Amino acid sequence: LPLPPLIPPAGQAPPALSFLLLLLPFLHPVPLDASPSVTLSRSTASAGAWVTASFSGIDPQALTTGSGDYICDQDSHCKTVKELNLWIGVFPEGSNVSQIGPQESWHVGNPPWLATSPIKWKPVNSTAGSVDFFMDTVRKNLVFWLFSNGTTYPVPEARSQVLVFTDLDLPRHAHLARTRDAAEMRVSWHSVHNDPDAAIRFGSDPERLDRAVTGIAATSYAREDLCGPPATAHGWMDPGFFYSGVIPGLSAGETVYYSVGSESHGFTEVQKFRAATPPSRDSSLVLVALADMGETYIDGAQYHWMEPYAINTTHYAALANPPEHGKVMSGLARRIEQSAESRTELLVHVGDIAYATGYESEWDRFMTQIEPIASRVPYMTGLGNHERDFPGSGSYFQGRDSGGECGVCTEARFTMPYAESDPNNGSWYSFEQGPVHFVMMDTEMDASPGTPQYQFFEEDFGSVNRSATPWIIFMGHRPMYTGNDIDPHFQTFEKLLVDSGVDLCLWGHVHNAQVTCPVVAGECVESGEGPVHAVIGNAGQSLSEFPTERAKWSVYQAKEFGYSTIEVNGAESLVMKFFADADNELHYTLNMTRSQKS
Repeated sequence: LPLPPLIPPAGQAPPALSFLLLLLPFLHPVPLDASPSVTLSRSTASAGAWVTASFSGIDPQALTTGSGDYICDQDSHCKTVKELNLWIGVFPEGSNVSQIGPQESWHVGNPPWLATSPIKWKPVNSTAGSVDFFMDTVRKNLVFWLFSNGTTYPVPEARSQVLVFTDLDLPRHAHLARTRDAAEMRVSWHSVHNDPDAAIRFGSDPERLDRAVTGIAATSYAREDLCGPPATAHGWMDPGFFYSGVIPGLSAGETVYYSVGSESHGFTEVQKFRAATPPSRDSSLVLVALADMGETYIDGAQYHWMEPYAINTTHYAALANPPEHGKVMSGLARRIEQSAESRTELLVHVGDIAYATGYESEWDRFMTQIEPIASRVPYMTGLGNHERDFPGSGSYFQGRDSGGECGVCTEARFTMPYAESDPNNGSWYSFEQGPVHFVMMDTEMDASPGTPQYQFFEEDFGSVNRSATPWIIFMGHRPMYTGNDIDPHFQTFEKLLVDSGVDLCLWGHVHNAQVTCPVVAGECVESGEGPVHAVIGNAGQSLSEFPTERAKWSVYQAKEFGYSTIEVNGAESLVMKFFADADNELHYTLNMTRSQKS
């Protein structure tokens, strides 16, 4: 029978619905194209919230089409290759998510190869479902994108609604640092705003912060201040503004309560610290020493240069498979919380700090990660290759390990008591606390005889009063002694360290723990005749193997994640302890005495 048209001619009424239903058995089904979507479990959030990204409408065929790209199984450099196709990424609102293709010349760059790198991302392996993301402090509202075709040439398929953050305006990332004066404490923080009324409020009573440091000007940096990609390309994000002021007139051991921010955009919760002990041979000091740490996203998401063993928090208890390691920061946080008993007064981080290497968003996670510690004790940093090195930046080594940051991003956040002799406006310095004189070198700048850095060493060592500070601890990122090797470049100033009576050298760069005998020119010497060298680069980045042949000067070596503490008891003894993060247990103790010396 001839069928009436489903769309009637003009002027005629449509066929009755009952008649159309009779036609259904005669009609052939036409498959509809899948329409992917991403929706969020909430429209607003603040730091510390969990957000569920639900997805649907994925063509089942997409799950069987591999791209040959990787999924990181929480290893450090994301080298495990699987057939990844679909993934959901977290981006600042307004990000450009167009393809840029592989950028082999970027050295430390990695996919997803988009004009804006995601802050973090997770793979998708079903046609519908959800993935959970933990929200750290952020600088902008966020959107979540669903992509197909892997991470090398990703294709955007769907975008979520905007996730609006209710706490963007608040100051954050408060952290402390020593100046050269023990009666002072530097306090620094970050904000998305340029606040002319920025201030540090402080006092001896947490309920009454009756003093203030004002007139603190904001600083920042622009894309053109950096040296190259990925920092100037898909890793770039507006850094916001940095503030740093000094609280003066402190008494040794005084408990100080403080808060930072502005009337315009609010103040942080009240924190506290203890004022530093001035130089004194009769005092004691406890500090934490680490290097090569990085940061960890606690939700198991993929991100640039993953360091899953840099932190563990209570959030891991909610995961199905908590990591075996990753307790460095939680162990230290407990130590600081118990500071009345542990007497921890200082932390030194000897280079390779956040491993952001040109991916600006990584700094947000790192600064959040260290804040529970760095807001309580001075967090003293040195530059490593992943902070400084880039061609044309002035670094001695011409690699591209900083990802184009060339020290700018680190020095904007961490203001150290830099030496005036540094032609690059900072990177080596010294300070004193209790019975110890500390020297932080910049191994990424030339330190051979005749250079400004070497001249600083000479002048600084010559000014040390060993009656007040009987111990000298020397620190730098790249080691002089490591594995079974001695670096000939750094040996150019070894004699100066020996002649100046340096007791202990702390190094990073190599990702393990190692201790030497007192050593000079590769030969063990009597205690007090040469410094002991300790490599402490095991705080979070992928571990390094030791050579098969063990050097005669190597007395302890361990391929395990961990951190170290140093306890100095007046002029009598120095005890360095090496803790493993898997169980937070003590695995080695270095005992040094120098009571026979003045």
